[in-house]
Amino acid sequence: MGVSLKNEMIVTSLLNSMLEPAMVVDQDGHKAAVNRAWIEAFQRNEFPWKASGDKGGAFDDQLNAVLLGKQCVYEEEWVWTIQEERYRIRMSPIHHHEGFIMGALIQCTNISQQKEMEQAYQIAEERLSKITENSFEIIKITDFHGNVAYSSPSHQKILGYEHEETSIFEAIHPEDKQHIEEVYRKVRETGESCMIEVRKKHRNGRWVWLAASFNPIVHSNDTSTHILVISRDISERKKIEQELQYMAYHDALTGLYNRRRFTELMESSCAEAAANQAKVALIMMDLDKFKSINDTYGHAAGDELLKQFAKRLLECRRDGDVVGRISGDEFAVLLKVQSQEEVKTFIQAFYEVLEDTEIVLNEHTLKVKSSAGYAMYPDHGNNLSKLFKHADMELYKEKRRRHAKHWIAKGSRLRESSRRWRDLMCK
Repeated sequence: MGVSLKNEMIVTSLLNSMLEPAMVVDQDGHKAAVNRAWIEAFQRNEFPWKASGDKGGAFDDQLNAVLLGKQCVYEEEWVWTIQEERYRIRMSPIHHHEGFIMGALIQCTNISQQKEMEQAYQIAEERLSKITENSFEIIKITDFHGNVAYSSPSHQKILGYEHEETSIFEAIHPEDKQHIEEVYRKVRETGESCMIEVRKKHRNGRWVWLAASFNPIVHSNDTSTHILVISRDISERKKIEQELQYMAYHDALTGLYNRRRFTELMESSCAEAAANQAKVALIMMDLDKFKSINDTYGHAAGDELLKQFAKRLLECRRDGDVVGRISGDEFAVLLKVQSQEEVKTFIQAFYEVLEDTEIVLNEHTLKVKSSAGYAMYPDHGNNLSKLFKHADMELYKEKRRRHAKHWIAKGSRLRESSRRWRDLMCK
């Protein structure tokens, strides 16, 4: 250093320029000088660790090693039992310009608060680890762009595989990706939490429904750079909801839309047609002589006949057509058309399908026939009530026409048979 360590005034002046507690010892290990920070910290100018028993002995061993020429900085953590504070001690040899060791510089850094924070963080980390390991929820931490910084082990339990995701958007259903992007934008811009339902792909390929909450992680300075995402599996709930919705909108026997749902779809189709100056057709149809078949072969056979009829009707359905069972043996079809000819073509095609169909009921083979009537929106009415009424009237007109045609044909056959009988008798 170019000065003697015995010149305490010069050495102390240099030490006082240091903010941390510091002491200089001579080659014999005796104190040469201490700075003001040392006095303020330890309320003494001696070695406070002497009261620490074994700690003091270990310190002396390390100091002696430094004074003997150990070319390194010694670093150790000490606990002062009197003040219950923790310090990190750094010791390094002080070399004379001629090369010999003049003494050692001892610097102390108070790490009590740091250690308390480390311990608190370790305890919190251990608690979080226990929670996440046993959680039935997926816990993730991402940045504002969706890059995953942490993912809990429950990822494997819920989605079937250990997957170190790099992005929250991985394996998301295509229809839900934009929804999550909007959530991230909202959380980033407003700092508000959001909850949505999304689908994520399981290892076996099926889609798992998740209820996910997105919560900004706010720091002490009110800034936020990351989002805590907590997701739970709601697949079973969604399955029940879908089943209930299906039951609410579909006929239990045929699987077709029920009257309630058919009416809702018809209302929306008519509103769309009104906005676009388009046309919509409502076809009403039923089974000829259904009551007689039901009475003759039983209700189970009647139910089977209704299911087979619905099946044939679905086979004739075009893309965009809506088919429903209104009540009993009464069915309805909703078509988006441009003319009445399209409606008549549909009805005729369905009649031909029935003509080529034989249904076996209780070992009896039956030919099923149907009658149909239709109404056009807006030609025959501008509301559902008028359309249903007009289609019903046309249905019964068709029934009477087909019934009359049947008896006319039967009468012709009888007259022909009678003529042949007379001719035979006259020979």
